[in-house]
Amino acid sequence: MAGGDLAGGKTLRAATGAFVCFEDEAGVTGRPPKGRTWGRRGITPRVRVSGRGRGRLSVAGLLCFRPGLPARLCYRLRRHTGRKGERRSLGETAYIRLVDGAHQLLKAPLIVVWDRLSTTSPRRCRHSLPSGSG
Repeated sequence: MAGGDLAGGKTLRAATGAFVCFEDEAGVTGRPPKGRTWGRRGITPRVRVSGRGRGRLSVAGLLCFRPGLPARLCYRLRRHTGRKGERRSLGETAYIRLVDGAHQLLKAPLIVVWDRLSTTSPRRCRHSLPSGSG
């Protein structure tokens, strides 16, 4: 079933001493889902909830494993402040910096398992990283 960017055997990690890294991302907003307060029974209190909140926070992380060593977590944060035309998520360069930073921290080759997010295209990131990083 292996082909293209899929791992064929399990001997590559053992032969190279590489870390196996799993990548994922998430986004969080600072806006509360609803306002809550105490009120007398039968009288619904009116609570003002700010619609703007604190902006949006995007997080991308790599969880890296190698037998005999503790797992390592490497991550990048990006805050979206709501400016016009500003990107709300992490871009391709942020993912490249994340993988390169993990490689510098771990001082070992990495085998990265990507999800199918279009921003994290393994082919584009592989060509942008130095040859010893990926």
